This record gives sequence, C-alpha cells and structure tokens, in this order.
Amino acid sequence: MRAVGTVFRRELLEKRYLLLGAAAISILPFFPRLLPFVSASPDEARVTTALAIAGGFGVFTAIFAGVSAFSTELSQRRLGFYLSAPIGAWELWAGKVLAAIALLAAVFSVVLLPTFLANPHSLVDALDELRVIPKLPIALALLLAAAYIGVALRSRSLWIVVDFTAAAVFTWLFLWISRQPEFLVRDGKTHTIPYLALLAGTGALVSVALALLAGVAFGRADMKRWHAGSAMVLWSSLAVTAGLLILSLTWIRSAGIHDLRDIWFTGATSNRSTWAVVTGRASWRGDFQHAFVYNVRTGENRRVGSPGAAISADGSRIAWIEPSTDNTAADLVVERIDGSSRLRIEMPAGRNLVNRLVLSDDGSRIAVADPEQITVYDCEHGTMLAAGTDQCRVVQVTVWTHAYRKRSPRRAMPFQRQRTVRFGANGRRWKSQR
Repeated sequence: MRAVGTVFRRELLEKRYLLLGAAAISILPFFPRLLPFVSASPDEARVTTALAIAGGFGVFTAIFAGVSAFSTELSQRRLGFYLSAPIGAWELWAGKVLAAIALLAAVFSVVLLPTFLANPHSLVDALDELRVIPKLPIALALLLAAAYIGVALRSRSLWIVVDFTAAAVFTWLFLWISRQPEFLVRDGKTHTIPYLALLAGTGALVSVALALLAGVAFGRADMKRWHAGSAMVLWSSLAVTAGLLILSLTWIRSAGIHDLRDIWFTGATSNRSTWAVVTGRASWRGDFQHAFVYNVRTGENRRVGSPGAAISADGSRIAWIEPSTDNTAADLVVERIDGSSRLRIEMPAGRNLVNRLVLSDDGSRIAVADPEQITVYDCEHGTMLAAGTDQCRVVQVTVWTHAYRKRSPRRAMPFQRQRTVRFGANGRRWKSQR
C-alpha cells in the first residue's frame, strides 16, 4: 500500500496545474458582464454558469487525465522503470487510477466551491434537479475509456482493427439489449430491472479497469504488448457481461402466469367473454410487471406486452401501449386474442403518457385517452377516425362488484370483476363497459 500512495502522490503533483486552472476559472460566475449570453437573475446565472463550467472542465479533465495516465510514459518507455524501487503491476495501476479519480473530483469541487459559498441552497437544489450524483459513474467510465484509447491509438498495432470491430459489435449488442421492454420507459416511469442496469454499468466499468490492469501486467515496457493484453481482457470481459445480461433477460421472460406473486391489477371479464388481463410481479425477477391474457374457464394464457392492457367485451382483441424501438415515442399495439394478427399504430409525439385504453365491445375501434385529448382508431387498418381535445376529457369511475376464483391446473387464481362508467365533460354518460 505504501507503493500505491507513492504513485498516487506523484501523479497528483505532476498534474497540480489542473487544480490551479480550476481555481482560476471558478471566479468566472461572479462576473456576469463577461458572460453576455446569460439573461437570468444574478443568483440563477451564477449557479447555471458554475455548473456549466464544472461540467465542461470536468469532461476535459477526465479525458486528459485518462489519456496521460499510461500512454505518455509507455511511449517514452519509462513505465517499466518507475521510480527507483520495484513496484508491482497492480500497485502502479491502482495508484494511477485512484489519482486520476481524485483529480477529477478535486477539479469539480474547486470549480463549484466559490459558488457554493455564495449560494449554497441554490447550488444544492440545482445539483439535485440535474441528478449529478447518479451521473458520476459516467465520468469514471469516460476517464477509464480515455486511458485505454490513448494507449491503443499510440501503439499502432493491428489490435486496433480488433478494437474497432469489437466496439461496433458490442455497441449494437448493448443497444439491442437496452431497447428490450425491461429497459424501456413506459408511462413516464422506468420498468428497468435495477440489477440489470447495475450489471450492465458495473460490467462495463470493471471490464475497462481490468483491461488497464492487464496492460500494465503484460506490457509494462512494450506498448504493443500492453495493447494486446488489455484488448483480450477488455473484449472477453464485455462478452461475459453481455452473456449475463442475455441470460438475465431470458430468465425474466421465462416467468409464467403461475409464477406471479403480486397480482396488482386484474382485467374485467364480460358476459360474452371469459378472457381477463392479469398483471403482477414474479419471484426472483425484480420489479418488472408481467402481463398475461387468461381464460378463466380453460386456463389458457398468453403473455402480452404491457400491464395497462385493454380487452374488448367479446374477448376478440387486446390492446396495449409500448415504447417504440428508439424509446422516444409510444406505439399502440392491437392484437387478436388468438394471436392471428397484430397491428402497430405509431402514436403522435408526446402521447407516451396514456391514461386509459378503451376497446369497443366488438373490438373494431379503440379510444386512446390521455390528460389532453382522446383519439379513436380503427383496429382493422390503424386509421384515425376521430380526435378531441379538452372538451372530450374523460372521468372514470370504477366500482368493484365482487370477486371470484377460477381454479387453474396448478393453483387457484384470484380474479375480480369491475364495472367502469365514463362520463364526458358535459356530464352525460360516454361509455359503459362491464
């Protein structure tokens, strides 16, 4: 540990000019005349400017500290003869990485310190509103990635081809995983399984950190050997992380209707249909909400895409809202109960916060209601039939009448029947569904 402290102090002393630069620019928020583009009040302008400067200078520090951590001394062949005493690979790696992290934190703190002393409450509120603390791992990932890329570009080895190819493959793979329903935002709230997001982020950080350690161990005196060793460890570790994510997604989707342990919503059946929508969480699968259509007579069930699903009175169609593939909008999916046909309707921008879906009794039309308007679509062709604004605002009153149980082959499944009455803005009855 003494060797780690020695390397740590040496790195901070070599880059202390970054702290001096941070102290110099930290007074800029107190001179609004130097920043003519800021038109807010003095206190708000000071806090906004300080956060902008801290973010920009922090990104610069992360990149600079990462690139110069190993590449400079490797290019000069000084890393193999570090100081006069022998230092192990992990001690050298730990000292440099910890020094870069401490330098980044110190620069960010120095830039914000004068503003904090002048407007402590405003700065704390702004940091909380911007959720800066949860975003700190991004700065750490940028620092570690800059350290790897700095050596990779200077090595001029053929492993750079492997880096670009593997980076493209893993970027596509992680984007595909992130677009799965377990990672997407629905109704303004994320349904991401917490440990999946933690696994993805931690796996990426650990992979880059292990790659840097492997580079120091394998190629302390040779940049090409450093690059080869770190590349093998990096992409192997990311492959393990991607495999664990895919296995986790497979495990989550393997849950059946009999695995639900917390049934928090049950769709209503009608006199003409025996189908219901059942939603709940499954054991050992996080907080993801699984949704199924269930036949209370035969026990037949099938998974559907969203907890907020609606089913027609005759049981012919089911509909739900799910995010689009790029997670920037929402799509309305209308599907027959038997799965013979599916229609996907792209919702207008800003319609991802849908309060209620209502299918007509025969399943030929669907009304999509949110706090601003109601839109009616044709379920056969996806054409929009009508749309209304605030005059068509819907007030919903739900009365739970009774509950009954339908025994399934494995265990009893509780269901409830509801009667939903909707009224328009003029007080007249708009629609009734039992």
